[in-house]
Formats: sequence, structure tokens, C-alpha cells
Amino acid sequence: MLTTGALCAAAAIGRIAIPGTPVPITLQTLVLMIAAVTLRWRQVAGAVALYLAMGLCGLPVFSGGMSTAALVGPTCGFLYAFLPAGIVTSLLAALVMRFASRWAPRGEAGLGGAAGRGGRIGDMCVRRADDAARFGIAHVGRAGHIGHVGRIGDAHSSAASALLSIAVFLGYFLACAIGCVLLQDGVGVLVQAATTHMPLKPLAMASAAFIPGDLVKAALAASLATPVTLAKLQ
Repeated sequence: MLTTGALCAAAAIGRIAIPGTPVPITLQTLVLMIAAVTLRWRQVAGAVALYLAMGLCGLPVFSGGMSTAALVGPTCGFLYAFLPAGIVTSLLAALVMRFASRWAPRGEAGLGGAAGRGGRIGDMCVRRADDAARFGIAHVGRAGHIGHVGRIGDAHSSAASALLSIAVFLGYFLACAIGCVLLQDGVGVLVQAATTHMPLKPLAMASAAFIPGDLVKAALAASLATPVTLAKLQ
């Protein structure tokens, strides 16, 4: 329901017309990307289906305050493409999540577990060295060396966490680019060509003007979803 409401709100904010194509720039794709990389595919499919059903019933939930007419017009393919685009993006995002959970450092504190283990090993060795010193056993140097190893483990864990964050971001970005950019634009252009009987090549070239902006949306959606995924792994 929240995703459906966000799609309606994004449609109501406004649109930017692109010369040479009747398809405007809206924030609906951004909302769909964010939903797809944070929700399960069934939730995304239900939200998009509800959104389309609201427009089919005559509610002005589409861009420009349109309702049923938008589902039968020349750009209707871009609306119908929300459903497969959201599902595919969500499935790809689930693979990213599975990869992240597999390669995330294990420990009591999730991503900080390895660092915590290294620090605890160093602290334990120092405490043992203090106890040994009380009984006249000179092992402080060795314990200090192990504490240094613990600090090295902390640095390695921080580097691994940074690499994992980058990998998750790139994975989500590619998922959005494949599902909500390439697939959605491809379906939209094919339907538009079929309904208007226009050549496919000029329609595809006109639709290509949206790609840079859609990639920026994909990067924004990935940057918002990455910390959410990393928090789930802790």
C-alpha cells in the first residue's frame, strides 16, 4: 500500500516533457526501483498491480492526472512494463542479497564481527599478559604482538566491509538498470511501435534520451538500498 501510494504521489508531482516523444520524465521509475530493491518480488508485483487497477477503475493516479485513457494510449506499454520490470529487478536484487549474506564477515556483530574478534583476541592476550606479569612471567611482548595482529584483523575487516558495500551497490545498480531501464524501455517501445504503427528505430532512439536520467535514478535507488541491506546483515 505504501509503494502504491508513493507511485501515485510521484505521478502527481509533475513531469518533464522530452521533445520527439510523448513519454515524459517522472519519478515513478525511481519509486519502482526503490521498491524493487527493498521488497520481495511478490510485494512489488502486488503494489504495481494495485496501482494499475486503480487507474483502470478511473482514478487519476497516472502522470498528468490521467486514468483509464493512459492504459490504452500510445505510451501504455511503459505503464504495463512496470510489472515485469519490478519483478525482474526484485529477483535480481534478491540474488545480490544472497551474495552479500554469503560473503559478509561472520560474527556476533555482523559486518563488525571479524573486527570484534580481532579486538577481543588482542584484549584477551593483554589481560593474560597482565596476569602473567603479576606472577613474574615475562610474556608481555608476545601478547603485545598478538594484540597488533588483532589490529591488523580490524583493518582487514574494514576493507572487506567497504568492498562488500561497493559490491552490493553495483549489484543493485545493475539490477535496476536491467529491469527498470532496459526491460521497461524495451517493452514500452515495442508496445508503442505496435499501437502507433511507427518504425521501431526512431522510437528506440527517442526512448534512449531517457537512459541517462534513468541511470541516475538507478544509482540513487542503489545508494538508498545498500545501507539497508548491510544493516540487515548485522
